Amino acid sequence: MDPARLVAAKPARPAGDFLPRDPRSIASVRGIRAHGKAVELAAEDDRGSVVPIEIRPVAPNIVRIHFGVGVTRPSRLLVDDAPAATDWKTEDRADGWSFSTVALSLEIDRAPFRLRLKDAVGRVRFADEPNDRDIRGGYHHFPTGHARGLRWLTAGLKPDEALFGLGEHFGALNRRGQAFAFDCKPLQSIANVGQRRASNCWRAHFVFTR
Repeated sequence: MDPARLVAAKPARPAGDFLPRDPRSIASVRGIRAHGKAVELAAEDDRGSVVPIEIRPVAPNIVRIHFGVGVTRPSRLLVDDAPAATDWKTEDRADGWSFSTVALSLEIDRAPFRLRLKDAVGRVRFADEPNDRDIRGGYHHFPTGHARGLRWLTAGLKPDEALFGLGEHFGALNRRGQAFAFDCKPLQSIANVGQRRASNCWRAHFVFTR
């Protein structure tokens, strides 16, 4: 048996570097409020704490979602001329809301919280998955949620959907079923004098000790 296939066949677990203390999942949305070019969601986690979420369509095919506080802080991950606004509409649904542009729609279920991104013809392109559990009731991956200093979305994959890329790494070409840890930090924190000059850049790379 190919060792790489054995790696890919192992049950997925949260990466060893991603073990948040006291993780909480987003359970429901209390309500929404329009705010300028964005919509603010008052969500609630499984402990009853409020989790602010901002949804901001910035181009016909781009919507930004911000979990937690600090949404007004300028992002170092966006270039100066990044798209910032587009025409969109909000629609009330029986179980939540839909935020649509001419190219996509983002659906949010009120309770339990679910998120789905659809294209212009209604095909689901992304959906979070809250029930990725084994027969013992343990999570393969934590549901969409938060912990101190961390926010994450847990995506659901189709049965035949493969994952390729993610940079140079040992193992099978299909990355599905594997856990990867990334180290992402601003270049000015890296002890390389040449790279220090790029003060507005970030670098991401695999943690090969994983």
